[in-house]
Amino acid sequence: MNEYSQLTTFIEAGGHITIGRVAPIEGVAIAANDTQVFAVLKRREQESLLELLGRLEAALLQATYSGEPVNEVGPEFVLEQPSVRRRR
Repeated sequence: MNEYSQLTTFIEAGGHITIGRVAPIEGVAIAANDTQVFAVLKRREQESLLELLGRLEAALLQATYSGEPVNEVGPEFVLEQPSVRRRR
């Protein structure tokens, strides 16, 4: 089993992760699917990308088993439903 098996399983099941800037927040890691955010982590000062991925792996595991998302950013971060354009 690889070091990031939870993330791998999550992505293979249709989930996605985002790492980087999500305006206005610098340095975040997000694990979500089309309907739910499981984890939002803020990158710590001097934290490497691999360390952040390791924390995202652990947060995703915690959220999966507890049913509660892990959110280090705060309640202002929410998943909005994608907009759908009507065909003419």
